[in-house]
Amino acid sequence: MFLSTLLLCSWSFAELIDGPANVRDTPNGRKLYSLFDGAVVSAEAKRGRWYEIVFQVLIDDPAAVATGQVPARTVLTNRHGIAMGTSLADSAPQRVQRTERGLLLTLRGWTHEDNIASDDAVSEALVELLSSTSGELTLDKAYPFLSRYDFEEWMSGDGFQNYIFYSSAMGDPSPGPELLLFFYQGRFSFLLHKKPIHSPHISEQRRVAGVIVSCVDEPARSARQAFEAHCVPLIRQAD
Repeated sequence: MFLSTLLLCSWSFAELIDGPANVRDTPNGRKLYSLFDGAVVSAEAKRGRWYEIVFQVLIDDPAAVATGQVPARTVLTNRHGIAMGTSLADSAPQRVQRTERGLLLTLRGWTHEDNIASDDAVSEALVELLSSTSGELTLDKAYPFLSRYDFEEWMSGDGFQNYIFYSSAMGDPSPGPELLLFFYQGRFSFLLHKKPIHSPHISEQRRVAGVIVSCVDEPARSARQAFEAHCVPLIRQAD
């Protein structure tokens, strides 16, 4: 299985919501939450046409902080503060972590399979971001994209800041990173991806440890050398 080391870094594998989507306490049961389009969740089981999903939200509602419960009509945000939905009824989280920014809650429920977006949704959003960005794509410009899709920072260093998005765990016998973005000195320079991505900004694709590694917008020679020295060995070692 590719990059088994990476799997230890995340609490879940990612699915995207094709929303708005209701989340219920049981298949076709009581509505608990409404999630916005593009919300990131983890699908852990399937029963018929229903997925059992888990997701983390950060809330600072005083009632929730006081009780550890989620009151109805609470705005749900992801760990980066991006709104991802609302609560429709009072509910109890599966797990509560108190942080300086509020409560980090793990919520669980069921949603219909029609509410799960295609596996290529984040890759398509990345291609659109590259096409619509004026000039080079810097980390500052990419941050709203990384926050919306809940990317996690992964093994940054030696001038690199790297961000990972995990692929679906459902229907995939060997889930792993769907996308791994490498920013060298603040500029998006290299991309690791599970499936081919077609964009004029992405070139020189090759396979490393079973996945595709590509250059983005012709990185400088110094960036290429640093990538070969620092990042490629990490990818190979994690295979």
